[in-house]
Amino acid sequence: MKARERAGRPARGLLAVLAPAFLSACEITRPAGLEQDAVSLTLLLVAGMREAFMLAVHPHRERDDAPPDISASLEGPGWTARFSDTRAGGVCEDYRGIGPATCLRAWLSEPVQPGSRYVLRGTAPPGSFTGEAAVPTAPVVPADTLRFPLPDSGRVVRIPLRYRVDPQTGTVLADLVVTHSGRGSGYWTERLDAGGVDTLEINQSGKPMSIRLRLQAIGWNYTNFRKHAGGGLVPPPWPTFGIDGEGVYGYFDGVSRHSPIVHILVGEP
Repeated sequence: MKARERAGRPARGLLAVLAPAFLSACEITRPAGLEQDAVSLTLLLVAGMREAFMLAVHPHRERDDAPPDISASLEGPGWTARFSDTRAGGVCEDYRGIGPATCLRAWLSEPVQPGSRYVLRGTAPPGSFTGEAAVPTAPVVPADTLRFPLPDSGRVVRIPLRYRVDPQTGTVLADLVVTHSGRGSGYWTERLDAGGVDTLEINQSGKPMSIRLRLQAIGWNYTNFRKHAGGGLVPPPWPTFGIDGEGVYGYFDGVSRHSPIVHILVGEP
């Protein structure tokens, strides 16, 4: 990991990190070959939340055209929740791409549960679509406090990490709050190796520092979509990333961001 030190808290925490992913289907020049009614859908269930937000975009149309007309429902263990159009709250506020978009929200009968599977059903202008996703459990570091000495030389402290990772996890994120003795705090998020072993590299001033660490897990549908789409649009045929339907592409997945907090003390007595 590249050594980093930043001041200020990212807006919306997880959403500030994930915003590029939600926008990846709608940011750059449209490639040739998109059908007139193609629809991009992105839905990420957040463990512990009792609502779900889905962004639907016509990526080939001008922004002042009509947004997609979507009818959809989400099925959980023993319940079904309907999506309705809304512009209030959630990740949909972060949409800044091209193409007319609509934000849909579903109120759930219970909080999203790690380890549970969910089913998406609906219709879009091209036709019907279905989807299925599992919500991974958050990675766990097998200790609540880690202690390291200050390095004898250099301005970088290297912190080796080992953490247990759910097989459903394709992306691991580390939320860091770093406080230097006698100085302010820095807040940022790092991407870690999903294999369960990685090293944080953090700039230090030669004085004791404390780090509050919390890990997040995102599933394979999101991860593979990002690898396939990169930073822009892709023409058909589209692989399936948890959503399957004629003229519909995107991803349906889950994220858990509530791992136990780990306190890392560097040079502290």
